[in-house]
Amino acid sequence: MAQSGLWRSPGGDANAAALQKQFAAGFEAISEIDRIGHLLLFRASQSGTITQLDPMVGIALLRRAVTMFNGLRTLFEASAIDSGKALARALFELSLHYRCLAYGAMHPTSLESPTNSDERE
Repeated sequence: MAQSGLWRSPGGDANAAALQKQFAAGFEAISEIDRIGHLLLFRASQSGTITQLDPMVGIALLRRAVTMFNGLRTLFEASAIDSGKALARALFELSLHYRCLAYGAMHPTSLESPTNSDERE
């Protein structure tokens, strides 16, 4: 007897398994990015008391990014690609927030661009 809430489409499960097999390297990369995000969040939580606004906002954005990425990974693993599009767009917009927090209105930015709050607009 099937329990309510636990029903899953056999075709959907097979499709998800086939995608994970066909794109194993991609799913492994997604898994590694997820792991790194959780590690960064853990290390940020171990950094002690935060007294400035910039690090507090940065950690809040990181927490949101890790949560959203985890959701995106879950959707991809379940072969729910269309539902993941909105979440992927939200992650892109969050990356723009990071850019604004780190660099202000500076354009163009490179890896060598300063992130000193006194040098930002």
